[in-house]
Amino acid sequence: MPNRNLNKPLLLLGAIALLFPYFLCGQSAPQWQFDHYDGSVGLAHDYVLCLYQDSRQILWAGPYRGLQAWDGYQFNQFNLLGKEAFTNTVVYAITEDREGNLWFGTEAGLNFYHVRTGAIRQYFHDPEDPSSLSHNHIRALVFDSQGYLWVGTYGGGLNRWDPATDQFSRYRATLPSTHINVLLVTP
Repeated sequence: MPNRNLNKPLLLLGAIALLFPYFLCGQSAPQWQFDHYDGSVGLAHDYVLCLYQDSRQILWAGPYRGLQAWDGYQFNQFNLLGKEAFTNTVVYAITEDREGNLWFGTEAGLNFYHVRTGAIRQYFHDPEDPSSLSHNHIRALVFDSQGYLWVGTYGGGLNRWDPATDQFSRYRATLPSTHINVLLVTP
């Protein structure tokens, strides 16, 4: 004699499995909207090399030969050629440190921008100084949980900047390539 108590859960499970697609049909898929930004809304160039949203919710864009900040309403041009100029106007990478200051990697060096004072500090490769950057063409920047800045270069491998000593350590020999385009810190 079959066990009727065992058949009831199987019948219920079968009914749920058959009705599940019906319930899914009633759900609407999320609608994604993409806005296209170009020169008509103030973007300096259609070719954008990097994007970064800082802790103040400003979206920094590195269009070819420039740097712009999107405040949610408009693009504001950031003067890279002012009194305290950047090392170069082609920005490939942007990141932010714990104090909210910004770091910009260009094709000709690394730039530190102190947000409150507007001061800019530049870092370059010096062939005579092993604690300088290994290469000036910066492609990737990321801070780790200990506050070290990791710098990926195009041709010089990986560098780590130590905020306590203001010096770089180079990691070239242990890498399969000296061209670092992307860096990601995992938890």
